[in-house]
Amino acid sequence: MSMNEMMPAQGRNEAVRAIDGTMHKNTEVPRVDITVQSDQRPLCGYDVDHLQAMTRLDCREMSVAMAVLPSRYGALIRSSAMLSVEQEILLRLYMRNKMPVSWHKHSAAEVFDYLYGRMLKQFPAGQQQNGARVMLFRRFGCLMGKSRSRAYIWITSNQGVGKTTEMIFGKIHDMQLTREEIESVVEGIYRLREQSLDSEAPLPTPEVVGVNRPGRRAKTCRSFANGLSF
Repeated sequence: MSMNEMMPAQGRNEAVRAIDGTMHKNTEVPRVDITVQSDQRPLCGYDVDHLQAMTRLDCREMSVAMAVLPSRYGALIRSSAMLSVEQEILLRLYMRNKMPVSWHKHSAAEVFDYLYGRMLKQFPAGQQQNGARVMLFRRFGCLMGKSRSRAYIWITSNQGVGKTTEMIFGKIHDMQLTREEIESVVEGIYRLREQSLDSEAPLPTPEVVGVNRPGRRAKTCRSFANGLSF
């Protein structure tokens, strides 16, 4: 069965915005030095093209796999512009396991519970658990290259999940990745962008949960995820 048959081909607006070269309005997406090994730099469209050659998929099948409109796919694979964080997560997961994403859709709440549910339950109900939940929402958002508020909307209303993120959810399930494994992949992506998942969205601990830190403005992953699409 082809990749095109395995995956739906609609709802790719977030990926398209990244291909248009917009992290924020009027902001140029950084270019990647493709002479550097792919494990030592952020990925770009040329890496998508390389994976397509390895898998022997046609352009339409690969555009579906990457949640990109076929009409925009040609521009993507000819570009050295840094991929959005979510696109790079998906591509690196394909590089580890080239199997297509299964048809079954997994909700954000389901994936959050799979990755962080057990950890959250270790905190006493009430203020500590609520504080831990806020930190884990932030962690989950950053894990998908998004903000805490975006993760909150995903989980509480089951709305707003883009096609690229849906496919990441599917790959996590299909590859049976543990929390540590997917976090390692994403931490590596941020590190190559001179940022850190652990610094931006640390895991909750009993010592920090519920502690107010005056004067510190809330930040989102949007400030450091170069190439991010919103």
